[in-house]
Amino acid sequence: MHLKILPLDSKAAENYSSHKTFHAGDSGFDLFVVKEQTIQPGETAFIKLGIKAAAFDGKDGTGLSWLLMARSSISKTPLRLSNSIGLIDQGYRGEIIAAVDNIKNEAYTVKGGAQADQVRSPTALTPLLSDRRWLVRWRVQRGSLSGPEVACHPMGKKGGKKKEKITGTPDVVRFKTTTTYYATLRECAQLQESLPFVASDPMAEDEYKKVARFLSMLGMLCDMCEVQSDKGYRTRNYHKLLDPRPNFDPKGFPVAVVRAARGIQDEPSLCYNGKRYQFSDEVKEKAESFLKDIDREMNLIAGYIEPALKSDFGQGLRTFKVELTDKLMEFDDMFVEFEQIYSAELLEIHNDVFAVIDEMVQAEVRLTAAEEREDIEQKQAEEAAFVRAVEAFLVLYSEAMEAKYTAGEVTQAEVNVSREFAESIPERSLELAEAAIFYEYKVMDLGREDWLESANEFIRSYLELRLYVAAIPLQRLSPEYIDNKRFITLLRAFHRRGAEAFPVLEYVSGLPKISHSKSSRWMTKALLLPELQQLYQRKLEKGHAA
Repeated sequence: MHLKILPLDSKAAENYSSHKTFHAGDSGFDLFVVKEQTIQPGETAFIKLGIKAAAFDGKDGTGLSWLLMARSSISKTPLRLSNSIGLIDQGYRGEIIAAVDNIKNEAYTVKGGAQADQVRSPTALTPLLSDRRWLVRWRVQRGSLSGPEVACHPMGKKGGKKKEKITGTPDVVRFKTTTTYYATLRECAQLQESLPFVASDPMAEDEYKKVARFLSMLGMLCDMCEVQSDKGYRTRNYHKLLDPRPNFDPKGFPVAVVRAARGIQDEPSLCYNGKRYQFSDEVKEKAESFLKDIDREMNLIAGYIEPALKSDFGQGLRTFKVELTDKLMEFDDMFVEFEQIYSAELLEIHNDVFAVIDEMVQAEVRLTAAEEREDIEQKQAEEAAFVRAVEAFLVLYSEAMEAKYTAGEVTQAEVNVSREFAESIPERSLELAEAAIFYEYKVMDLGREDWLESANEFIRSYLELRLYVAAIPLQRLSPEYIDNKRFITLLRAFHRRGAEAFPVLEYVSGLPKISHSKSSRWMTKALLLPELQQLYQRKLEKGHAA
């Protein structure tokens, strides 16, 4: 495979022309970060790599798709590629951009010149660096890369392909040879021939990919024509706990909106956890008209571009740009109108799905704040609120499993287990567990060391669950409860340990409240966390020894 690289500025050109570190057996070619960029905690950011690239077969020149993968050294940073592996279509000619997530709680700065990602090919790879006039060629052995050849040849001479004749007025010739605008227009015209009718044609995955590519080109044209509209609703209407994290281009047109409109046209509802949510009549009507508008506008724009290209912009380049801008503005307005109303209703649905989980998250936030203030009365109140939220979710989960059983999606055994964990949890159970440790000597006098062990296990399961809940805004959850395996496991462990500790909790409930007796070393996350980490370390060492 050959990879032709076009640097977009002098810094990028310097990075790639001076990059000479290759080794036998290499399957990747490093890409560089051009500009310093800081990614905030929990943020999804787009890092522009300052190049365009096209891959093709070294034997017959056939265009190829290629992969963008993270370097192994990314594990030393808090950054992760949002899509794990990026697939670059063979026809994509835009700037290469890496979408990354900062998964930690601190900001991280990517330095200019740093090696960020790798191009990967299953066969041998030859990078070709182009400044539109010169190619620097690398010798290649199958599966490895070596340094640049001594000789560099201008395109069109000695083995180079003959250039296509460029026609048109001087302004048009300049436009064709010095901007990506023209290449984007050509791709739009080419894509239009294979576009499906989204309102009526059967839409398989390949059809959606074609639409996605065309919408991507329109987004680029909008950027070039400075067609801008406020799309802040994309973030506002995306639920704060929903997985995956929002990854929206504020200037683009996501094909997911077209998918959603087609889904609403076919079935105007969503089902989560056995509960069906109906979209409003307004959204149903707008979805149908939106799909028809998409078909009309895409054909209208492509139908305007194609004859202009063939005539070398016979109506005048300036006139073409003005009229195209008007058409793009109409398309943008149409797209935004539907996306905004659809995403608002989708948020209402997700608000209902995540309501109890959000109560749990907020209780944990308030509990942490009370602990930091050493407000013990408020701490105990928030512990009770946390327990109530856990109990409410387990009841809701049991109801969801009942509904899924009726629909034939789960077994009776799974329903029975969910019922078991839907039983009530004492509201003061955490306060009483702390009291059991405080009144250790009284429990020991009864000869019930096992009670103390059960109280400790209950507290440990509580801390594990609480740490997970605190991380939900960053880690996110699926709207289908059953898909959140780790979350369900921790909730059930908390419930089970609470049931096992019931005898000691019942016993200490008859003793004076610890708020009247205890004055220090309260059961807080900050105090318990080191002990939990030590426990994990001991288990790890024990496992290694075994």
